[in-house]
Amino acid sequence: MKKKWIRKEDCFAFLLPLIAMLIIFIGKGIFPFGKESFLRTDLYHQYAPFLRAFQAKLQSLGTFSYSFDVGLGVNFRALQAYYLASPLNFFVLFFPKTLVVEYITYLIVLKIALSGLSASVYFRKHFRRNDYAATLFGMLYALSGYIAAYSWNVMWLDCIALFPLILLGLEILMEKGNPTLYTLSLALSILSNYYISIMICLFLLFYFVALLFYHGVESPQVFVRRVLYFALYSLLAGLMASVFPFCRLFLLCVLLPLPVFPFRLLLCSISPLWIWRLDCFLLWKRSRDWNIGPIFMRGHFPFSFCLCILKILQFNGRRNVFLPFFCFSSF
Repeated sequence: MKKKWIRKEDCFAFLLPLIAMLIIFIGKGIFPFGKESFLRTDLYHQYAPFLRAFQAKLQSLGTFSYSFDVGLGVNFRALQAYYLASPLNFFVLFFPKTLVVEYITYLIVLKIALSGLSASVYFRKHFRRNDYAATLFGMLYALSGYIAAYSWNVMWLDCIALFPLILLGLEILMEKGNPTLYTLSLALSILSNYYISIMICLFLLFYFVALLFYHGVESPQVFVRRVLYFALYSLLAGLMASVFPFCRLFLLCVLLPLPVFPFRLLLCSISPLWIWRLDCFLLWKRSRDWNIGPIFMRGHFPFSFCLCILKILQFNGRRNVFLPFFCFSSF
């Protein structure tokens, strides 16, 4: 008989943190149980506006290469890679812009509940016990002090939910040589947030060494095989996470109507070719509209000017001679 991956104990570990968070919302009067908002600190000032900008780009078929909604302009791909890379953020496409705050609020609740579920699965598999002790400790993991202190960092919570599955996958890789769970969960963690994933990868190095001592060394061949498997599938997970732009295009292909997608793909492809040509003009226009000429002159304009010169010299084949001079001048 095939063993179930998710049992009723795990479902309780999902539901109890979910109910606990809803009770907290009721007590604090957070919408829809009151007029208060869960947003605070950077969640209010950065993450929610970034998600709204992400939603606007998805709904309006705007370019993901650049955005003028932050200061005088920002590389939106870099912003997306850290703050908005979670696959769950794509579902904001189906919500109106007036509900973005509520979406991100209850997305946090969902990720906390998923943390309890994954932790319960790990404790059951690790200790080989199918009882409610896994439910209890899964709930404690989901409602830990770390979650209480950093729950407003919504982009970190994906890694917190995936962390128990990564550990379980590494244990399965060591014991049975099956790399599927470890590779997929680690790749999804790196894709969702590389910052927390760096810490997870550092922990995995120490945990792998601990597992080597725990399992012992039957023979040099087994030792070498385990080391190679760990290195190979960890590298594979990183490479899988690096294909995020292709995953984004695939999701857009699925979510958007078919006649619209080729236009969207073309727009994403050609945007790097024209955006640098518009940088100087648009930055100059915005500085005039906002009456911030001195700040603009000290900041973006020298670099933009030197960038244009470098582009001209590049086409003339003389960029190597003047490159150090203009790089220095841009500062």
